[in-house]
Amino acid sequence: MRRISEAAVILFLSASAQAAVLSIDPVTQTVGVGHDVTLAVNISRLGDEVAPSLGGFNIFLDFDPTILAFDSVVFGNQLDLGIEGSLTLVDDSNPGVLELFELSEESISDLDLSQPGAFTLARVTFQAIAAGVSDISFGLGPFGFGSFLSDALGDPIDFTAGSASVKVAEPSTLLLLGLGLAGLGFARRRKA
Repeated sequence: MRRISEAAVILFLSASAQAAVLSIDPVTQTVGVGHDVTLAVNISRLGDEVAPSLGGFNIFLDFDPTILAFDSVVFGNQLDLGIEGSLTLVDDSNPGVLELFELSEESISDLDLSQPGAFTLARVTFQAIAAGVSDISFGLGPFGFGSFLSDALGDPIDFTAGSASVKVAEPSTLLLLGLGLAGLGFARRRKA
């Protein structure tokens, strides 16, 4: 009897210690200067149509503002049936930090019964403005507060967070030289 109790306690503790996971997809990508970079901010390891479900989030994404410029965000649809707010903030005094906020007014039972265990919170698009590598991670906001997830009751959800990396490459010098020579040849041919 004692062995069954200890096993049940160990099983309960390991199940409750499982934290939600925030991730960015794709984890790595390479684009050229002037191209768009779209990243999905995902959550997983929630209850699948059972508690815990996500009731709101306030997420800070850190990026290198000398390499990427924020363009737009499209929020997912798992919290929007009774949405109170979706907000995206880019603070000019704190470049390189993007804040995403969403809060649902759905009832606890509706969120618990209709929300899958994994889904996309938002799709964020940046413009690649200079060559280099920008790490993108879940970071701290301007007042030192970190990213925050809450369940349908408003209680904090423990989570682990991943990161991503975007490499922005300069167009090849040889390719530019070749295009220039082709342009000269076309101009000479047209003149003749």
